[in-house]
Amino acid sequence: DVAGAHLAASLLVDGWEPEHVEAAAEFSNGRRPVLGIPRGPFLEQAERHTRAAFRAICDALERVGYALRALPSFEDLEEIRTRHRRLLAYEAAEVHGALLQDHGEELHPTTRELLEEGLGIEPAQAQADRREARELRAALERTRRGAGIDLWISPAAPGGAPEGLSSTGDPAMNLPWTQAGLPTLALPYGRDQRGLPLGLQLTAGGGADELLLGLGGRIEAALPEI
Repeated sequence: DVAGAHLAASLLVDGWEPEHVEAAAEFSNGRRPVLGIPRGPFLEQAERHTRAAFRAICDALERVGYALRALPSFEDLEEIRTRHRRLLAYEAAEVHGALLQDHGEELHPTTRELLEEGLGIEPAQAQADRREARELRAALERTRRGAGIDLWISPAAPGGAPEGLSSTGDPAMNLPWTQAGLPTLALPYGRDQRGLPLGLQLTAGGGADELLLGLGGRIEAALPEI
């Protein structure tokens, strides 16, 4: 839960400012935060049941007084996904590339493939990808501030939690925010048609981790009521 995440952050994160979490929980003399919905291909990645559940939670948040604003976002989603894969591979190879030579046969095939891919990417390409990732962050921040949005909300994953422990699931709904370097928080709400948990993802502005947890705690407290 949010309280547990706050406790962990206060112990693990250098420079953590718990008073900012408490201030965010009060948030402008009790005003509810404005929530932004990233409309377009990003949301269309979610399964039909997930989108329906997300619409229901959005309607419920509006009923209890939250303002929601839907804005076109991530219209270049395929480019973002491709860039993310290149950066992931390149940076994995930067850190772990020597493992291929020393322990290549012992690596999981997926890891070996990622490292081999990363070793084939030119530094100039990685520099360009990092620059475009920073531009993505700047564009999202301009949109958020221009629309008066305090937090973005979206499904945390395309569908419910995967069964078993063989996979953590599809990261598609988290990937663009991660690339932009923005903090996210997932709150459990509802279940899919298999009875497995769904998640509501909250995303704050750059460096606003304490604000995210403070406002996230308010929304978490509201979820049982809606």
